[in-house]
Amino acid sequence: MGMITRNINFTFLLIGVLFCTNLAQGKSRIDRIEPPFWYADLTDSLTVYVHGSGLDKCVFDVKDDQVRLASVHLFPNTNYAALNLVIPSSRKAGKINITDRGKSIFLYELKARSAFEPLPITSSDNMYLITPDRFANGNPANDQLPGYWDSLNRSKPKGRHGGDIQGIASHLDYLTDLGVTSVWINPLVENNQHIESYHGYAATNLYAIDPRFGSLKEYVDLSDSFRSHRISLVMDVVFNHIGSDHLWMRDLPDSNWINFHDTFTQTNYRAVTFIDPYASEKDRNRFSDGWFVRTMPDLNQRDPWLANYLTQNMIWWIETAHLSGIRIDTYGYPDNAFMRQLNNQLKGLFPNLFIFGEVWEVGDPTQAYYSPNKLPGALDQHLDGITDFQLYFAIQKWLREEEGWSEGLGRLYYTLASDALYTNPEHLVTFVDNHDQDRFLGQVNGDLMKWKSGLLFLLTTRGIPCVYYGTELLFKEVGDHGLLRQDMPGGWTDDTRSTFSAEGRSSAEREAYDFLQTLFKLRINHPNLFEGELLHFVPEHGVYTYFRTGGEEKLVVMFNNSDSDRQVDLSAYREVLPSDAQIQDVFRETNYKAHQPLTIKSKGFFVGMVK
Repeated sequence: MGMITRNINFTFLLIGVLFCTNLAQGKSRIDRIEPPFWYADLTDSLTVYVHGSGLDKCVFDVKDDQVRLASVHLFPNTNYAALNLVIPSSRKAGKINITDRGKSIFLYELKARSAFEPLPITSSDNMYLITPDRFANGNPANDQLPGYWDSLNRSKPKGRHGGDIQGIASHLDYLTDLGVTSVWINPLVENNQHIESYHGYAATNLYAIDPRFGSLKEYVDLSDSFRSHRISLVMDVVFNHIGSDHLWMRDLPDSNWINFHDTFTQTNYRAVTFIDPYASEKDRNRFSDGWFVRTMPDLNQRDPWLANYLTQNMIWWIETAHLSGIRIDTYGYPDNAFMRQLNNQLKGLFPNLFIFGEVWEVGDPTQAYYSPNKLPGALDQHLDGITDFQLYFAIQKWLREEEGWSEGLGRLYYTLASDALYTNPEHLVTFVDNHDQDRFLGQVNGDLMKWKSGLLFLLTTRGIPCVYYGTELLFKEVGDHGLLRQDMPGGWTDDTRSTFSAEGRSSAEREAYDFLQTLFKLRINHPNLFEGELLHFVPEHGVYTYFRTGGEEKLVVMFNNSDSDRQVDLSAYREVLPSDAQIQDVFRETNYKAHQPLTIKSKGFFVGMVK
């Protein structure tokens, strides 16, 4: 059975069974139209990509008082054609009549734009990352569907477990209670791969929600429900590659759309080659044009028709799903000229859209290059920020090593000092774990105090903190990606307990949840603090101190990484802490006076509001 006919979620992509008349060759079928619809007064031009058979025999035209068919592009594979439409801003919502030799063959819909504006995403937000297959199964009826590979099997770490959009929607109260203000969801687009389809990063249709996750309507409804609770939605998108079971890999419009090689060539994963002045062209090309893995063919965004396809696809999703942000997977791997142009165009259409890219690389210069930065000669990526792997590495090392000149807390200090490279370091997206990294509690060998210290730092330093689902419940798996993307207890009807309610949590889980909730609510109630200034002091005697200031509000945070308790003389911070100030402990109803010493337990911390 073909990809289109087996996809029950494609009804919005198919406009009946469409035919072009061709007396010599019989009838030629059109069975896919992309984008499936568009929006009035969104762009002044649109390329409609059609797929079928014998399209080179069609004589396309448009019968419309305002819309004009500027040109038709026939691909080397005649199963594909591109119809280039010119659409004036005065054209209202309605149907555009597409014809062949004057005969109507389909009506292309222009929808009215909604009045939505992306919700702002700022450094006071609490971002929460969800792997949808593992969060909650809200609709068991969509777990296994005819024609879809990789059937449900919760016993397999890398199999599909059944989590879906409805599962997320049904636990909106959990997210709001925790204090989440922004949700980033791993890809939901169709991944009809034979293996490991659950993670979503090998798309087989860029215009369809995988029906095992739900429908397009459910996704839009989830976005709107989030918006009504002032929660922004971030879509996880991939421009670098598709899945090996994508229709294109069986019926490719143009061989130039994929970076093919004489033999299988895998990327070297070295983003630094892009800025390395001594890098060979071989290494640079292998980085950008090599395949991520065998099941993820590498896209060639230098092809103008593919570049246009990908750009329109992203515009369509932002407008359709009312997105507030996009997270771009493997940002450095696609053609960089394409990425810069894409981001610039998206910003032109949606100025408030928050765009951040994944740059998983060692070293501040490489990371800074892709972010808004102060490096001489760097190209403007038109990004708001990127994932801050350098701070992630620093947090790991701090909690694993003894204090030294640049070790321990010195890791945090020197990493933040490198913010001199960035234009907007407050827009870096920070984390202690994510869908590709060991669970944070596992990283610190189950030490709850270190877990608390890492989360406290994450949520009080600069940047936009992102917490991976289950971190608040002490998930601790390490190593295998399928294992660390574990199921949320209570997300499935046959689970023996539910951590979505306090009653279902262990005492340790309640302690961890309450700790994170306190910090999330602190950020919600005092946004000026976390959109304000950061001032830190050189670590001394194993103690690192910094202040967050916003308007009249001030927060002090201290960490003691030494093996003994430390009595800290607060007069060392007089430039920001007056002697007559009082400090209220955030976690206890205790006040301290700034003219008196403050004792911090070994391997402990203190956080307080300055009054």
